[in-house]
Amino acid sequence: MRPAVIASALLLAGCAPAPAERGFLFECPGLGNVVARYRNDEALIALSGRRLSLPRAISGSGARYARGSAQFWEKGGIATVDLDGRTYPDCKHNPARDPA
Repeated sequence: MRPAVIASALLLAGCAPAPAERGFLFECPGLGNVVARYRNDEALIALSGRRLSLPRAISGSGARYARGSAQFWEKGGIATVDLDGRTYPDCKHNPARDPA
């Protein structure tokens, strides 16, 4: 194959949309449903009409993502969400309701 053809193919491959991240739905008492999607070292969180992009943070256990006062911390299907000065513990993953 010619180098120009290979370069063109690589360039076009780089333009392809990234595959969609799988969503995980958590039911949070007092907050409602929270959908978490993980991409590289960040969590994309959708809740109460808001969307947050939280980078991975240091955690002794579980997966923790935080920015400022917003935090999403999940371990074993149970998450805690900190938002606007309030803490919502005991958010349970419901696999039957995970979005596509």
